[in-house]
Amino acid sequence: MIRCSVEEFLKAILEKPFEEGWDENGEPPLCILYQEILKIVKPFDTFLEVGPGFGDFSLYLLSLGKKVEMLDIKENDLIPMKKICEEKGYNYIFHLQNTIEIVLNKTYDVVFAAEVIEHIEDYKKAIFNMIKLAKHKVILTTPVGGSFYSPDHKHCFSAADFKFIDKPYKIRSIATKKIDISTNKRAFLIEINI
Repeated sequence: MIRCSVEEFLKAILEKPFEEGWDENGEPPLCILYQEILKIVKPFDTFLEVGPGFGDFSLYLLSLGKKVEMLDIKENDLIPMKKICEEKGYNYIFHLQNTIEIVLNKTYDVVFAAEVIEHIEDYKKAIFNMIKLAKHKVILTTPVGGSFYSPDHKHCFSAADFKFIDKPYKIRSIATKKIDISTNKRAFLIEINI
């Protein structure tokens, strides 16, 4: 398997869109969840990504002309993404804040957090904060059980751990049946309709 820099990884995303799918033996690997999420978010225009990591999904949304803001407790991982945004003329907003204590005076069509809530001690409060910021949907992904173990994970989730969300909001889908190409594991895809 060929290794590439974060900047090369991000540029590859723009050259070969998530919707097309990538060769599972190629570099970088594609998360099947992103294909599913893109189907859900396609009609929407404004996004807040909580815990963007390297900013790959936000960068892709920016390339589609979407309005994207990101929120995280650190921003060093986003340096390559910011460089590409400058080169391409993409506008984004970054908020340096704790996920638990989100303080923003606006709402977004979709609030999105991929592989984030398992790292947050008070994940319920974080989810409700995300719900307050969403006009239409909150989309979360997280490992099924301990299938993506990391010492940084504070939780291993089962479907029952998300029952608290049900009222007054509705959860449309909760578990993936497909395997993630990059990890060969299953993940939850939680779509909360506001």
